Amino acid sequence: MVAAAFPWVSYLSGEEVADFVDELIASLRAGSSLDNPAPPAARSRRGDIRRRCVPIPELARILSSPSGGDFGAVPVPEL
Repeated sequence: MVAAAFPWVSYLSGEEVADFVDELIASLRAGSSLDNPAPPAARSRRGDIRRRCVPIPELARILSSPSGGDFGAVPVPEL
């Protein structure tokens, strides 16, 4: 069920999925008490990015390093 909503959990161990679900439930409760869904939504997205990058040390290093500047405009893709 969790994988249907968060497909990236397929990259995690069972223990990591359980940790994520615990964190998600805590965030949902906190957001509910504030009547604001933004905290759990932001936490979910951060978790997605962090969990995908941390297991790959080289990728984590590249993404956490300063960039060499602006790489210019991104072309509009053809659809």
